[in-house]
Amino acid sequence: MRSQLSKVQSEFLNDDDVIIISHSIQPGNDTVEVLQQYAQKNGIKAQKWHLVTGEREQIYALARNAYF
Repeated sequence: MRSQLSKVQSEFLNDDDVIIISHSIQPGNDTVEVLQQYAQKNGIKAQKWHLVTGEREQIYALARNAYF
């Protein structure tokens, strides 16, 4: 999925109407620092693509109730 979203990032990098958000599904492992390192390693631009983490229950509830 990252490779496909990298293409989206490139295509819409200068379009302020488009952002990408990726939720961690392993918040116990994916600390802010880990996500920052992942972003740097994979060319993720913070102004375009947001990597987020939080409480597992909240992440899953958001996915179930807001995205589907």
